[in-house]
Formats: sequence, structure tokens, C-alpha cells
Amino acid sequence: MSKFLERLTDRQKKLLSWLSLAVLVGVGLFLIQPGGTPEKPFSSSPAALPESPHPFAAEARYLESRLEELLSAVAGVRRAQVFVTLERGTRLRLAEELTVEEQGGVERRRTSSPALLRSGQSEEPIVLEVDWPAVQGVLVVADGAEDPELRFRIAQAVQTVLQIEMYRIEVLPRN
Repeated sequence: MSKFLERLTDRQKKLLSWLSLAVLVGVGLFLIQPGGTPEKPFSSSPAALPESPHPFAAEARYLESRLEELLSAVAGVRRAQVFVTLERGTRLRLAEELTVEEQGGVERRRTSSPALLRSGQSEEPIVLEVDWPAVQGVLVVADGAEDPELRFRIAQAVQTVLQIEMYRIEVLPRN
């Protein structure tokens, strides 16, 4: 090993030492990685939905319960169960405060932070836009779905409510 190091130039030795340090830091970070829980997703009614290990489970359950209520009210459907799979959770676009610092008219440093709305002792970010969760697929199991016309109406209702393509919806009769 010492013969190998002797053949290296000073620049190569320096690069090798930095690379070794980076590998050690990476291994160290990997070993001490915290096992924390993921953040809770945004939900319209968080109090009504219990915790789950999946980050979008609360949002999926909210959509499922609303669809079950809606589909159970459709003529011919006596009982419906819905399973929703999400690609991603709700996305919030927040207002930002942008700070630009100029030094000597040449360098610029830009920093941004969420704009906060202060009321009393609390601060909340200003939400500009809310994007609903992206639905990957929906499975509906319903009494009465043996009838092809009713199955199609159920799929149309789900398509209309969630604004997703028909091929992402499967409607099956309950046995």
C-alpha cells in the first residue's frame, strides 16, 4: 500500500484523502440514520382518521369513505366497499418571502422562506393552492354489481368524482 501511495502526486493524494473522508462520513450517516416516523399528510378531517404507517393512508381512507357513502346512495347498489390507491398525497403550494442580497453589485444571494400569517400567538403558512391527491387506482366491490349497466354507472360515478381515467377503475360484484 505504501508503494502505491508513493507513486501518487500530491494532488491525487489530496483527492484520495477527501474521497476517503466522504466515504467515512457517508457510512457514518448511514449507521446513525434516525428511524423516525414520516410526517402526517394533509387531510380534510384529520380527527376522524386514525394513524397508519403508510404516508397517504389517511387521505386514501377519506376518499374511500366518501365514495362508499356516495355509491351506496346509487339506485341498485345496496352496499359498496371502496379501496383507493394513491400515487402521491395532497400537495400544498405556499406563498414565499424572497430575500435578495447584493454584494458589490455582482454577487447575489437569494433566500426564500414560507410566508407566515400571524394571528395572536400562532403562525401558519399562507397556502396559495391545494392539489388533491393523485389517484392511481380504485377498486369497488358492491352488491348489485352483477348487472353490467350498474357496474358501468358505478365506474362512471367514480370517474366523475375523482377525475381519473376509466382504466384505473375496477368494479366487482360482492359474492
